[in-house]
Amino acid sequence: MTKEKLNLGCGIDIKKNWTNADKVKTAKNVVKLEMEKKFPFKNNYFDEVYARHSIEHSKDVIFTFKEIHRICKQGAKVTIIVPHCSLVGAMADLNHFQEFNFYTLDKFEPKNKREYLYDFNFKIIKKEFSKTVFPFTKWFFNSHPHFSEKFLSSIFPIEEITYELKVVKSD
Repeated sequence: MTKEKLNLGCGIDIKKNWTNADKVKTAKNVVKLEMEKKFPFKNNYFDEVYARHSIEHSKDVIFTFKEIHRICKQGAKVTIIVPHCSLVGAMADLNHFQEFNFYTLDKFEPKNKREYLYDFNFKIIKKEFSKTVFPFTKWFFNSHPHFSEKFLSSIFPIEEITYELKVVKSD
């Protein structure tokens, strides 16, 4: 059985055997979509979603995550890679509408859920500072994320955060 995979906000990173989607049709086989509008895919269709440097371009990140949840099957793997808020370029790009830190997606976890805000869930499987300006800081930052966010990221900027999520659907 073939797994259905979505490369969301693919840009020019066209993945073979994936559905590639972006706001700009960068290749013939790219599905055109806008992050703030209903995605042109069926409910419970994808087994995996990969979004590298695309979610921060959404003007309505909560809606975007709700759409990702809708189009994914129960237990689908979702990988999100975004720039960290301490990186100067993260908000210097006028097309970035959301900043991210280590804790940004925690409210989507069932244990932290705020029913009055979100009617969907993701389980965080893994989150890490995946790229730092100074590579020697990566291990320490990941070992001490709260201390790193609060005291160190303004001195030693973090470039990227990678979140690995699992879709959780209620019965």
